Amino acid sequence: MQLDFNHVLTRISDYEKPIVLNHDVVLTRSEAHQFKKGIEIKRDNIVIDGNGHSIDARGKNRIFNVLSKNVVIKNFTFKNGFSEKFGGAIRVAGECKLINCTFENNRAKKGGNDISNGSELSICHCNFSDADGSINNLGTIYLLKDEEHEIKPLISNNGEIKRIIPKHDVSFLINGDKDHIKGALIRIGDKSGFSNDEGACVLEGIEEGKHSLEVSAEHYISFNGNIDVSENNVLFDIQLERLIQRHDIKILVKHKGEPVSDAIVSVGGIKGSTDENGECIFDDVEEGEISVKVNSNEYENQKYTITVSDNKTTFPINLGFTHLITPFPASDEDPYIFASYSHDDANRVFLELKRFHDCGLNIWYDEGIESGLGWQGVVESKLKACTLFIAFISANAVESINVRREIFLAINKKIPVVPIYLEKTELQYGLDLQLSPVQAILKYAMTEEFYVERCRRAFVMYGLMDEE
Repeated sequence: MQLDFNHVLTRISDYEKPIVLNHDVVLTRSEAHQFKKGIEIKRDNIVIDGNGHSIDARGKNRIFNVLSKNVVIKNFTFKNGFSEKFGGAIRVAGECKLINCTFENNRAKKGGNDISNGSELSICHCNFSDADGSINNLGTIYLLKDEEHEIKPLISNNGEIKRIIPKHDVSFLINGDKDHIKGALIRIGDKSGFSNDEGACVLEGIEEGKHSLEVSAEHYISFNGNIDVSENNVLFDIQLERLIQRHDIKILVKHKGEPVSDAIVSVGGIKGSTDENGECIFDDVEEGEISVKVNSNEYENQKYTITVSDNKTTFPINLGFTHLITPFPASDEDPYIFASYSHDDANRVFLELKRFHDCGLNIWYDEGIESGLGWQGVVESKLKACTLFIAFISANAVESINVRREIFLAINKKIPVVPIYLEKTELQYGLDLQLSPVQAILKYAMTEEFYVERCRRAFVMYGLMDEE
């Protein structure tokens, strides 16, 4: 089955969607006079797809006369076109794009056996019938870069030749650390769009080549970079780094509903102390999970994990602050030992204190002081009245401001001091200067028997234990 030129003209006149031909087209004898100038295309924005078929003018007439704008003609073989003037197969007086077309045995008496262009013509992946004089150009012809060397020699050129820049629909997938990012703004030049729930966005009609890409999303660091768009490179996966939000936070420390003052609060390694209202403020804390450590000489030390966010900047610490489980009641019966230690070391310190207590020694340590009874004043009075001051030294003790204060006060008041090192420890904050002249007991480096003997000698020296 063959179609005639009138069939094609009717399809063009009734155009609603791209025309796709399913048969070859041949000019009939009765149509020769009607289509002397070719099938006139007067409708803008039209696509005619030959679908691999041929259209044959039988050496009588031109085939197409393009008079309108944005006309796409593709997948045709143009055969035996003829014109007494220019353009044997096609004359372009509007805007036309030819894609995947072949020209065979076309002829024009004055020039341009295959095509005559007087306006704008784009040529993509086409084959022409002659090595010379195939195309007569009085307008502008656009060529693909990789076809310039093949087609330029075929053009009788009194117009202009420019390069076609192919365009592609470019897809983006925008991701964060864990999830797709919805609502990200993607921008290339004057084209922009937003990512959907799956983090996807498509920008249509992006010219092939290198482009500056901008991607921005709330709570993320913007992406600014270059992408290279090509036929085989139209999908880009963009990873955005989450912007670290910072907030001022308040740690509120209470025991049984009452504020706890002078508690040492550590947030991510940054330390502060609570005021009379039990509050401790930290500036510029990063959003997200962070560890909190609370130390108080009155209560058991606690560790927490908090989550800082826009909606959560105040953190009450009410639970877990219970009295230390102590091995025996503190005694200030003269003579007595004052024991200074970090509550982080309570478990191992209490073993030593019980050992000393079982030997009949009186020991005062900070157990049993109720909130509101002037804890600092009680500690100061007990320290000043003691016979011997023992400091259990560790990294925790060095970091404890209360332990440091007690050591400085004991040395200032010329109270005998015996440091017992629970572990090898680097002294800081002035402790090295104060303790270096003092003879210490290095428990961590001694046998159990030698350690017990060294302690016994110290107790005997200061009259707390009789010489055996």
